[in-house]
Amino acid sequence: MDKSLISDRLRHAVGVDGESILMSTPVTCIVSPRALRVWVPRDRPGVPAPKPPKDWARLRYLAGISKTAPATPDDGDGRHTGTALPGLGDTAPRSPH
Repeated sequence: MDKSLISDRLRHAVGVDGESILMSTPVTCIVSPRALRVWVPRDRPGVPAPKPPKDWARLRYLAGISKTAPATPDDGDGRHTGTALPGLGDTAPRSPH
């Protein structure tokens, strides 16, 4: 896409790569698809939190490919902090009451 700036002035101040330069009129700009790279910080507002990595051992177990249940995470004191299969809820039998 081409755009031109036509003016009564002989020169116009334009911004190129963050710098202000004087260019003779008419100034013609060509916009090419995917030509502009924009770098933004990862922790900018509005960015969703990254998804946790996939637990391939758990997925193989749930798919029936592996007969060994994956290890559950603990908080360093040797006690398990999660359920036997994270994400499936409590696996212990529940009483009817």
